[in-house]
Amino acid sequence: TLPRPRARSEVAQHFHERSCALHEARGNSVGLASSLNNLAVVKAMQQQFEAALQDFERSRALREQLGDRHGMAMSYNNLGFVAYLNSQFATAEDYYQKSLAIREAIGDQSGAATTLVNIGSLQVELSEAEAALSLLRGLNLAQRLGMVPVMLEALVYYARLMLRQNQPERAATLIGLVASHPTTNQELRQQIQPITEELAASLSPERLKACLETGQATPLDDILRTLP
Repeated sequence: TLPRPRARSEVAQHFHERSCALHEARGNSVGLASSLNNLAVVKAMQQQFEAALQDFERSRALREQLGDRHGMAMSYNNLGFVAYLNSQFATAEDYYQKSLAIREAIGDQSGAATTLVNIGSLQVELSEAEAALSLLRGLNLAQRLGMVPVMLEALVYYARLMLRQNQPERAATLIGLVASHPTTNQELRQQIQPITEELAASLSPERLKACLETGQATPLDDILRTLP
């Protein structure tokens, strides 16, 4: 019998805690930074947000001491994600901006694309005017790199933005594309569900169906060209 998810998380947490203790005893800063990051991920999954933030911050500080800029960018991105999960949107945006600055400085284009989309998602939540620009920058970079999952995630956030701007038909077209795309995973489908419910309250069943079908029939690259 497989252990239950909670039990698996507890086993993983215990493993990473032992790993941290071992690396710390041996003075292995590189290994400790990595294990702290892994431990923080497990704690975030268990919704132990404050503890996760502390471990991610310890990992980030070690990576800064080591001069590991790539690792620092990852740590800032992880800090931003946990702050986002904890509804600390302004704090999350600050972390993401720090991650983006490092990733652009070291030429990490794929990381920059992901972080730009993360920033755009927060700006949508905060109703900031820069949301569309951040999402478009992330989309364009992801498109050049062929990062389809990142592009689809950005379109979900763009659909939320369209809803907030009272453009439900455009939002429904984007959702139609994402929902029907073969690479859309279960996590993204869960993000789509509340948007679809909101669209159903804004559009007639016939109009919603038509917009969703338009999105399903439109190639991804063509959809991107319609975004302002």
